[in-house]
Amino acid sequence: MMLGLAGIITRPIGAEMFYNIELIEDLFSKIEDEAGLLIEVDDIWLPMLLFYSTKIEPELGNVYRISSDMFARALAFREGRIDHETFLSQSKQLERPLVISAEETVVFKQWRKLQIQNAIEQYPKNDNLKLTWHE
Repeated sequence: MMLGLAGIITRPIGAEMFYNIELIEDLFSKIEDEAGLLIEVDDIWLPMLLFYSTKIEPELGNVYRISSDMFARALAFREGRIDHETFLSQSKQLERPLVISAEETVVFKQWRKLQIQNAIEQYPKNDNLKLTWHE
């Protein structure tokens, strides 16, 4: 029997935030290698109005922390349990539903770069067929 269980990772093991790459690696190791589970990355959609309060233009790779109320509403919208207008209306009513995590943004960007480099080194390509990658 296969069960479709899901969990939400909110922080590393033994720390409040992902302060360094080792905390990310340790979490993946514990979940995937030791427990034999698979981490999949999913998404939720957040309205742009939430980002205006951060005064930082949202960009790919930024890490944001959202309130549990905001997450519950975003998940309900993603799953079709509330409509777009309701989601926007409820999002506007929340106080400080989203903040950028500048330190975690740096760490996750470094980790992503390392993952890409590891993949390139692990699977060398014929130079004539190799795709280039730029930051």
